[in-house]
Amino acid sequence: MRDPGTFLQAIETAIPTLPIQFARLFPKKISQFNDVLVVNESLIFRFPRLANDAKILRKEVQLLNAIRDYVTLPIPDPIYNQLDKEPVFMGYPMLPGKPLRQSVIDSLGDDVRQRLAQQIAQFALELHSLPINQLDITLPNAHNVSYWQRMYKAFREELFPHMRLDACQQVILSFEAFLSQPPQFTPVLCHGDLGTGNILYDPEQQAISGVIDFGSSALGDPAFDIASLSSCGEAFMTHFRQFYPNIEELESRARFYKSTFALQQALWARRGGDQAAFEDGIAAYV
Repeated sequence: MRDPGTFLQAIETAIPTLPIQFARLFPKKISQFNDVLVVNESLIFRFPRLANDAKILRKEVQLLNAIRDYVTLPIPDPIYNQLDKEPVFMGYPMLPGKPLRQSVIDSLGDDVRQRLAQQIAQFALELHSLPINQLDITLPNAHNVSYWQRMYKAFREELFPHMRLDACQQVILSFEAFLSQPPQFTPVLCHGDLGTGNILYDPEQQAISGVIDFGSSALGDPAFDIASLSSCGEAFMTHFRQFYPNIEELESRARFYKSTFALQQALWARRGGDQAAFEDGIAAYV
């Protein structure tokens, strides 16, 4: 992790009118690709760790500004940013609430779970129906056959040497079955990581208070977002299905996508040199 003093100096140089009374770093495990600095307990600043992470962050700022008027839930508003020189960063007012973890969902009444599921379903539908061709933004394509072929190759070459033989065989069977009948879908804007860590819940209002981290957003399969949302648990998804039309057409692909998430974490962590995240992602396979 880099010296937080470097981050503060960058902010003070780029935004000299911003008074800074207090700053603290999030633990590294909170964000796999960025160092996150909280300023004055009211602003979030994200500093990408690698050159490719900086490229992704620039696209994220562009995307956030482009989609703001199309979604009903709050999303980060990157009013502070430095994108054209080092260190690259984005900064935005902290959204209220805490991550909607499984433990939080389990503690809620069924009526509250239903209300939250409806909010998230509406947000997902807004993203998935957003008219990308009307926005001045170019997004990567994901979740197509070539994407999964590359992912499969990376798993075999970079992760299989660290995995049990039977775990490798299980992954081979899963991928071979999936790739033998490539998915057919119309690409839509996907959040790309619409799981419990990136959905914020306000316990006072008993409502979703925002969605964060659009760094993985791409044109892809809406089933990928459904796979991420399944981390909210079956009680939540039972309600979600009521508000997301034709979800049954997506759920078989969503199950396959979900089966790859831990290995994807291990892959990105290995490439980024994050040993703790690598071990966490690959734990079930060793």
